[in-house]
Parts: sequence; C-alpha cells; structure tokens
Amino acid sequence: MIKATDNDTLQHDVDTLLASQLAQWPDAAARYRRLSSALIRTLTLRGGTFELIHLPDRAVSTCAPTDARSIARRPCFLCEANRPAEQTRLPLPDTGLEILVNPFPIYPKHLTLPSLEHEPQAYTQSLLERMLAISRRLREFTVFYNGPHSGASAPDHLHLQAVSPAALSQITPGNESDGIRMLKKRDGVRLYFQPGLTSRPVTASGTDIAKVAAMMTKALSLLPIRHGDTEPRVNMYATYCGQSEEAALTAILRDRHRPSCYGDDGVVFSPGAIDMGGRIVLPRKRDFDTLTPTQLQSMIDEVLLPEETFNRFILDCISHPL
Repeated sequence: MIKATDNDTLQHDVDTLLASQLAQWPDAAARYRRLSSALIRTLTLRGGTFELIHLPDRAVSTCAPTDARSIARRPCFLCEANRPAEQTRLPLPDTGLEILVNPFPIYPKHLTLPSLEHEPQAYTQSLLERMLAISRRLREFTVFYNGPHSGASAPDHLHLQAVSPAALSQITPGNESDGIRMLKKRDGVRLYFQPGLTSRPVTASGTDIAKVAAMMTKALSLLPIRHGDTEPRVNMYATYCGQSEEAALTAILRDRHRPSCYGDDGVVFSPGAIDMGGRIVLPRKRDFDTLTPTQLQSMIDEVLLPEETFNRFILDCISHPL
C-alpha cells in the first residue's frame, strides 16, 4: 500500500500510484491507451466551446442504472471488498477518503476518491472543505463532486473524483473585468456567477477554505429540493490558483439527471461534472459524429436548473445573509 505523506509528496505519490496501476492492471492500462487516441471534436454554443470525446469504454458509467432497485441489486463497486484484485489504494489520512485510479478514464490522470465507509452520496460543508484541501495539495487536478441525481453512477457510496489536466471551459476563475456578476463579498470570500457561460456556474473563492465552503453551503441551502431527493441537484468543482493562493468552489445547478432524449433511439448522454464543465463524453460513435450545436445546447439547457428558478436563486443570494 502506498502511503500519502505531506503536501510536497502527495502529487508524486499519485503519479507513482498511476504508473504502478497501469503496469500491473492490464484492463485499466488498455483503457488509458485507448483514451490517448480517442476521437475529439469541438462544438461552439452560446456561452462557450464544448469538447466532444468518443469513449466507448465509458458506456458502463454513462448507461449505469441509478434507480434504487438497480442499486440494491448490484454489489457496490467502490467498497473495498468488491474492487478488482489489481486495484490498490492510496490513503488520505484525516479525510475519511482514499485515492484510487479510475479504471474508466476521461482524462490522462483520472482518480476516484471514495469514502472509507459505505454511505450515500451527499455533500456537507465538511466534504466541501475536504475537496478544497485536496485541490490545494493536488494543484494539477480539478476535484469534483457529482450529486446523486446529477451524474453519479454510484449514488450509494460517497465519492469524489479528480482529473488532470483539466482545463474545463466552463470552470474558469472570474474577475469583475470578465463580466461576472458579484453576489456577495464577505470575510475575504467572493460569491459570483458567470452569466456569459453556458452552464451558468456559481463560484465562491477566497484564501480561507473553511470560509469558502461555508459560503457555498449557505448559498446552496437557498435552492429548492425535489420531492424524494436529499439535496439540491448540483455538480461541484474545487480548484486552486497558486498565483493568487485562492481556493475556488464552483457549482453548476441541475434540474435533471439525463435529458429526455437519452436512450437507444436518441442520444446516449448522461451528463456529470466533466460534461457540464466542458468535455462531453459520448460512448456511441453515431452520437459523436452527428451531434449538432443546437442539439447539445438543448440537452444542456434541459438538465440545468430552469432559468426562472436560477434567477430567483441569484436574487436570494443577494438578499439573504450568507
């Protein structure tokens, strides 16, 4: 077992884990090789350019059933007892998480960070703080969270993911000169959203990660929760800017898990954080070949929080103490 040590060596330890796993785990290594030659093209929507990537290996996640009955019938693949024999872990002391190499990659470095306990996928202020702390240690990576109804293929087991290099077009730090809309400034934390971007990301940023996590938690508490859900539907991303020493937590607010056109006769597209952030994962070649900007815009608009509800949330952020 590889042990995570201090801040200066965690990145090295992750690289060592990845190299070791690809040397010892043939199935995972083959998928990483196929990723390196995957077909990619771009589509320009209003509010940004999205990268389409054809990854047949991701069908297992894209098409995963996430209803309660299906989840109950299958063993949890994030629990240690059910993992492939080749999969090894890197502990993350004091986080309640550990690091695994994701065997179905979307980026050249793709990690899964499952909880040590089998507990439902749900965010807390503590989890957001841990996301930010991990992103500060793994500065090459974007650390992200898929809500249980917003892209998570294992909603029964709490986990984060991290990818590198992760230049996601919809997840970029904003300044007032960039046309952002400032919602709150308090105790060194800025809360703002970027109306010019397709996914309408909302970001809290500052140098104190506890205050950043608290601001985002309070903001998200203003969102409606659907009947039967346990939290607002959301994708979240933690990033760290070494130049400004600011940690940023970005949320993309969701309404649907999948667009209504999802399926064999439509488009096999089940958007999670990476898709909403700017890289669209398409397991089927015909979807990759034929998807148009108009179709993609429509699907993204459909899974985002409706504009009227989003605008009400923005006004609430301005008027409520956070």
